[in-house]
Amino acid sequence: MNRRNWVWVCVGALVFSLAGCASGPSARIKNDPETFSAFPQDVQENVRLGRIELGYTKEMVAMALGEPDRRLTRQREGAEERVWIYTEARPSVGLSFGTGFSTGSRGRTTGVGAGVGTRRDRAEETMRVVFSEGEVTGIEKLD
Repeated sequence: MNRRNWVWVCVGALVFSLAGCASGPSARIKNDPETFSAFPQDVQENVRLGRIELGYTKEMVAMALGEPDRRLTRQREGAEERVWIYTEARPSVGLSFGTGFSTGSRGRTTGVGAGVGTRRDRAEETMRVVFSEGEVTGIEKLD
């Protein structure tokens, strides 16, 4: 395989690895159609689009956004609030190429290698959903 082909193989592997296999609202709806069908029509439409609004229940939020990456409990004005924290992985990508050449008693050997690696250890907070008495009372989107 020539060098140009190796580059395209590596680019393809990189794109494939970054795409991942995300499970969005449609997969969650398919996994729990009974819960979804019990939601009011306007809520169903928002859930399909991955959107939430004030007053939504934990079930509605979980179906629209998935399970949170972190949860915390806090006290505010004498009331307990539950906060669901969503993060987005920021991949670190490494791309390397290598060649090798060897001469020995059995002749000449040449090798070419390429590798693509990703790390998803850089998660940045993107949203906090605040619940009070089981309903969304705050949506904090972070840019």
